[in-house]
Amino acid sequence: MDAFILNTIIMNFPCHALRLFACRYFGMQIGNNSTILRGTQVRKPQQIIIGNHTIIGWNCRIDGRGGLYIGSNVNISSYCILETGSHDIRSSYFEANFKPIHIEDRVWIGTRAIIL
Repeated sequence: MDAFILNTIIMNFPCHALRLFACRYFGMQIGNNSTILRGTQVRKPQQIIIGNHTIIGWNCRIDGRGGLYIGSNVNISSYCILETGSHDIRSSYFEANFKPIHIEDRVWIGTRAIIL
């Protein structure tokens, strides 16, 4: 229920301060002067760390299930997907597995990029 409220209501709310407050409330660590623009979807915020002066563009999808670290002075353009989960195609049960994503400082990720 919490993820539903965060992603369908709060992350679409026009007040930037409210979006950041809610992300922090749900466990995301966000540095000073960082921005998450409207429409971004968040999975497992308590496993996401964002550095200082970082911008996450419109309508991105960020997945913290495997652990997600985004450094300082990073620009993630709109419509990007950072997905930490996958499935084991060799498994007869197609089990989920998760690996962390670590984005260093001063990185620019272009529009519609997908990082797996």
